[in-house]
Amino acid sequence: MPSCEQCNKGAELDDEYFRLITILREDTHEHPDWESIWPVVYRAISSPQQVSLKHALVEKIEYVDWVTSSGIFIKRRPTIEASYARLNNVAQRITLGLFYHEKTYRLPDTYEASAWGDPFAVSDSDDPNRNARIASFLLSKPPRVFGNSTFSYRFFSHEEDPNTTAWLMIFYGHVIFLCITFPRE
Repeated sequence: MPSCEQCNKGAELDDEYFRLITILREDTHEHPDWESIWPVVYRAISSPQQVSLKHALVEKIEYVDWVTSSGIFIKRRPTIEASYARLNNVAQRITLGLFYHEKTYRLPDTYEASAWGDPFAVSDSDDPNRNARIASFLLSKPPRVFGNSTFSYRFFSHEEDPNTTAWLMIFYGHVIFLCITFPRE
């Protein structure tokens, strides 16, 4: 999507954070492209320029009990509490790029994009299952797949307002974001 250098450069740290958190998830290790991506990510976080990112991640490491659905303890394992605000910001920017790619024009300034990681979790809204219903509906739409299912997305445009859209993005087969574009009010 065409954008100025300031907009592109202003999001570099969040983009790097998104890539790192996404690839560090345990469920992404199953993806066939993980082995080729991990060395690139490891070199990036090992560089001296990434000291602050490494410290920020280490501070967020917690050990939690891994328990089966029936309550049987398996082991303690490390986890990182990710910043969904940062991850959602990147997903919003990706949505704007996909909007441009699909529609061949920018989302008008009178509209905005919102993103939610883990749309199948119960939300705090007045309608706690709204995101799950939207995501389930989007699963009925044909996917656009990139790489070895490294990234895929599905989308829907409202018939009466083509700028009101819903997007389901999936990274590495497991990391899911729901995004919508809607008029600013």
